[in-house]
Amino acid sequence: MEEFEAGPLRYELGVRHEWQKIDVTKGSRSRQHGGTSGSAGVTWTLAPEYALTASLSHSKRLPIAEELYANGIHAATRTIETGNEHLKAESATNIDIGFTKFAGDFQFGLNTYYNYIDGYIYGKDTSYSPGAGYRHLHYVQQDAVFNAVKLKHHINLLIIPSLRYKVILLKPSFVVEAICRVFRLIVFRLPLNINGLNL
Repeated sequence: MEEFEAGPLRYELGVRHEWQKIDVTKGSRSRQHGGTSGSAGVTWTLAPEYALTASLSHSKRLPIAEELYANGIHAATRTIETGNEHLKAESATNIDIGFTKFAGDFQFGLNTYYNYIDGYIYGKDTSYSPGAGYRHLHYVQQDAVFNAVKLKHHINLLIIPSLRYKVILLKPSFVVEAICRVFRLIVFRLPLNINGLNL
């Protein structure tokens, strides 16, 4: 990841390549493949506390061993899973645009993104139920689109006087006295009367 600035603009560029090799000792063919991902982004600081952001990325996700070779029970999810040796790498293209207020007692971020995935890998429910609450999943691929608008905010409650927290520190001598009196109450069944707490 590289980052550099030019006036109110900050640019980010990133490239990643990964290799994956899965050796299978019996029953299936081994797999060896790789994928390259890249991203570019820019942040424009409009004012001391406000910024516009935009990013574009293209990424690859290689199928993992479970998605390729699963053949049995997954007790944690109560599923019976069947892998698919013909899965290829997912290829995702994502665009993200946002507007943020990143400083001050009230902060917020408004973002929208569009993510298109060529060959999205997921466990498809085959509608076969073997019983005992289990479902059968078979890993397949299908093009998919994910898009949304997100709003997040942060408010510093300490700017409101009625919501300020009051910290109370107890003197060690008071704590020891209180413990001793509670112990005496339990053992000797004497009345408990603790005084001296000044808030």
